[in-house]
Amino acid sequence: MQKGNMMRAAGLVLIVAMLAGCADFPQVDAAMRDTGTTGPYPELIPIEHVMGDLHDPRLDEDSGSDLQRRAAGLRARAAALRKISPE
Repeated sequence: MQKGNMMRAAGLVLIVAMLAGCADFPQVDAAMRDTGTTGPYPELIPIEHVMGDLHDPRLDEDSGSDLQRRAAGLRARAAALRKISPE
């Protein structure tokens, strides 16, 4: 496809997408009214309250060997799956 045709096609897709975004969807609006979800927006809270203690380090002196052991197990599993599955 030539560059000019590709640009026209991309522009057409963009215009159709924009028009679809402006459409009304009465079934969706009615469903939202029926479920009572038209209440106020939830309160916004700081991200620190949501994330909790995820920033605490979880590594210890055994983390390296645990990771190596897990990687070896995953490699063995992948090798076994390669033998089973037809390629």
